[in-house]
Amino acid sequence: MSFSALLVHSLTIHNLVAGATDRYGNEIETWDAGVVLPARVEQMDALTLGRELIIDRDTRQTFLRVFMEADAPVNGLSKVIWEGRTLEVDGEPADVADGVGSHHLEFRVKETKG
Repeated sequence: MSFSALLVHSLTIHNLVAGATDRYGNEIETWDAGVVLPARVEQMDALTLGRELIIDRDTRQTFLRVFMEADAPVNGLSKVIWEGRTLEVDGEPADVADGVGSHHLEFRVKETKG
């Protein structure tokens, strides 16, 4: 089975871009329109460093692992939309290589509630 066949989910990736300027002439960053790409999203378990953190004020963070094609435009500041859930990329994506070159990207995302 090819790697592409394993990408059974769709993610919308949003990246920060320069938007308008404020009254002092500083650029204001905003989210771009986003691009929809195939991905694989997996719930992480305790053995793979997945966790749900319960923080002050009953804030909860849930972590998921994402796999995407190597050329996906995602970075450590991106946010993704998956099945109506807004998730933040947690750290820089890892470029996983095979014997020839870049094979795919692998990264963790988090959802914060509360």
